[in-house]
Amino acid sequence: MRQGKISQNQWRRSVGKKIQYQSENLVLKPAPGRDCSVYRQGEGTFICPTINSSSGPLPFLGKKAFYHMQNDLLAAGARPKGMMVQLLLPLSAEEKEIQSIMGQLGELAARYEVDICGGHTEVSELVTSPLLTLSGFGKQLMPDTGSHKLKPGQQIVMTKWAGAAGAAEMAYLHKEELIRYFPQIFVEEAVDYLYEEVEGSSLLSGEREVEIALASGVRAFHNISHNGIYGALWEMAEASGTGLRIDGGAIPIRQESIEICERYEENPYQIDSQGSMLMGTDHGEELVARLRDHQIFAEIIGCATEGKDRVICQGEETRYLTPP
Repeated sequence: MRQGKISQNQWRRSVGKKIQYQSENLVLKPAPGRDCSVYRQGEGTFICPTINSSSGPLPFLGKKAFYHMQNDLLAAGARPKGMMVQLLLPLSAEEKEIQSIMGQLGELAARYEVDICGGHTEVSELVTSPLLTLSGFGKQLMPDTGSHKLKPGQQIVMTKWAGAAGAAEMAYLHKEELIRYFPQIFVEEAVDYLYEEVEGSSLLSGEREVEIALASGVRAFHNISHNGIYGALWEMAEASGTGLRIDGGAIPIRQESIEICERYEENPYQIDSQGSMLMGTDHGEELVARLRDHQIFAEIIGCATEGKDRVICQGEETRYLTPP
């Protein structure tokens, strides 16, 4: 099997078909590409659970994992309330590494008022680098919100930039090598995406844009993360049962992301775009204007269509999206 998330067909065959029980309280069931389910907890109270695993450089592994969890819940219209933490470490690990990761999680949990409810920390010969898994849950403040709410005819708005988080991580890991090929300021600007804040909010967080969009009546959201913008577009359309027509030239991307990805033969449209959100709306121009008023970069990149064709147009060239 290939590295990374299993395909949607594999999920249906080997995961989805093995689930034998689902109660009437599970109002939004697990499905390929769906980052959260929704569970009814009493009259009018809906809880969203999510889980994700992250690896990467220790100085921002906790931060990376936390914002992945937060953004998944935000895209479901939920406010993160608590999380369980599982940290697996290789035999070569030292206690200071645990302190670094938990220090990041502790700081962010306090900042966003998210309870750390417990977890599991283990040193194992089965892993070669730290693997951090967060099981988060939140209370859904805006019912009937999520990836499945995209409707044919709606415009699709994307915030921030494709592949910026993935390129920033590559730049961090290979900084000394990259500055032999690019100006140092160019490489540092790529890395800065991991640390930069606008109006007190990290670029890795989708909190501000989701709040603005919810207030504008938007209910269709999808967090752009591990599978990049191409994967996120497919997942959102698949969850909603729609087609897509996307203007490839309108997808926002930074030049440093393009060049760093070219250096390491990565596709910037298929790598981590943490902090970016997809939104489906009937009023794309108004939404983009409101987001930009709050210094959140956003663009209309296409629309949802009837049927199942999901195409990206680039000049006179048209290509079909494929499942991630």
